Amino acid sequence: MKKIFILFIAVLFFSVFNIDGVFASDDVTQEEIQSGIEVCREFPVGLNLDGSVINTETPPIIIKERTMIPARAFFETMGATVGWNEEQQEVTVNLGSSYVTLKINMDKAVVDGVSKDLELPALIIDTDGDGYGSTMIPLRFVADSLNCNVEWDELNRIASVNSPNTNNVIVPVNSTNVEIISTSTAISDTTTSEAVNTNDSAGINDKITTKQGITVNNLPSLDDRLKQKLIVIDAGHGGSDPGALGEVNGNVVLTEKEVNLDIALKLNSYLKSVGASTYLLRESDVSIGLQDRPKMANSVNGYLYVSIHNNSAISSSVNGTEVYYYSKQSEANYGIYSQNLAQAILDEMVVNMGLKNRGIKSQPAYAVLNKTNMPAIIIEGAFLSNNDNLQYMLTDEFRDKFAYSAAKGIIKVLNESINN
Repeated sequence: MKKIFILFIAVLFFSVFNIDGVFASDDVTQEEIQSGIEVCREFPVGLNLDGSVINTETPPIIIKERTMIPARAFFETMGATVGWNEEQQEVTVNLGSSYVTLKINMDKAVVDGVSKDLELPALIIDTDGDGYGSTMIPLRFVADSLNCNVEWDELNRIASVNSPNTNNVIVPVNSTNVEIISTSTAISDTTTSEAVNTNDSAGINDKITTKQGITVNNLPSLDDRLKQKLIVIDAGHGGSDPGALGEVNGNVVLTEKEVNLDIALKLNSYLKSVGASTYLLRESDVSIGLQDRPKMANSVNGYLYVSIHNNSAISSSVNGTEVYYYSKQSEANYGIYSQNLAQAILDEMVVNMGLKNRGIKSQPAYAVLNKTNMPAIIIEGAFLSNNDNLQYMLTDEFRDKFAYSAAKGIIKVLNESINN
């Protein structure tokens, strides 16, 4: 998940935050940060990458004559891998053989194993005053460390970056040039498995048949009283925000935004097949601001909010499925609780997809969870940074079973809310 948040709680973080929610450091004052925010709000800074305009949800800020940009949004567009270590408060940016590590509020960075001084450290900054900060890193330092060329147009206030190799090839998912490694999850032409779940509200046996990666199934019935309850489906990322990147032999073979959208469309079809009412936040490759997503869901009076994502980690060994939730007081008005929804969907995914169970996790800092009125969850299906997970994600079977499992979990929890 691609924007890093920090919950603004004055009692706990008064020593490092000012009243505007700015994480200051020993090398920059709160006044300098706030001044940079205000100036750039009036005179915005533009970003160009290899001649194309890059729009980031959190705008660039100039502090002490240094341009600070959101860590993930810009460099992942370039093809770099951006990681975040919550425990160490570290940002890592990897492009080709270059590797940069920056620690929040520290005046040194590590570039290809060598410690280097920073004129301005990485910071967590709340640019819009909503109490949630974005991880901002110095553009020129990181770009130079990745062997990029950086130019500044003072008249138009535009920072232009040329990546070290503008001839990098993005290999299509179905390209015959990429060898897809067989894994234990690879599908045969036709496989069949049957499972009976006596807890299904409709008491219907569940049969899944896969043929060339496409799942044909019978979902439980949805109670007629629930068919007008609007289920908001959010395909994470999109447009200029690709999300995590999946690579094979140094070539990008999958972007998170495309697999998220494919799964969301399939989930929409499954839910409609049982008569559910749905609302897709995006149906194509378009950008939606992070704060706009919960606003859109609230504006259409959503009853449930399901965000579709896939994961990435610094270590390629990390793998599996996890679901995030946040228990809000408002959930009592719906008779459905996000924790129960998260668990029901995770249980279905683990059984149907056979991936590692990473559990459900409470995450109050994520905007789509804490700013939605209705019960909301974020599903992280698998890791693009893990080779076995990535190979599975390239198949229709993965996407179909992801959507099917989510649909079944949603129907189960909805039906239970009526019967309890």
